[in-house]
Amino acid sequence: MAEIQLGMEQLRLDLEANGKNLADTLKKRSEECEICLKDENKKLNRIYKEINNYQASRDKTRDVFLKFEEEMEKFKESREKENALVVAMRENINEANEYIRMRKQGHEYMRILTKIINS
Repeated sequence: MAEIQLGMEQLRLDLEANGKNLADTLKKRSEECEICLKDENKKLNRIYKEINNYQASRDKTRDVFLKFEEEMEKFKESREKENALVVAMRENINEANEYIRMRKQGHEYMRILTKIINS
């Protein structure tokens, strides 16, 4: 019986030692995992900031592009108005030239009639 108690005592001591070693190993692994999690969290935060910076930059670029498109549209509209004015001015000039040609022709007829009458 003493041998059994001695064996059980030895087993208890071995279990305590193994349990303590296991607890120390688990504690060490837990600390290592915590350090890894902190490092990964830092990486994740850095990536998150980079993504936000990229999105902000992309938004600024999009805003500049949209403003450029608006300005381009205004320029096109202005250009169309200018072209319409040029066309209207050409028509007015052509009408004026036609009026001047008709006036010259009328003066020529009057000169000829005056000659005929005076002769």
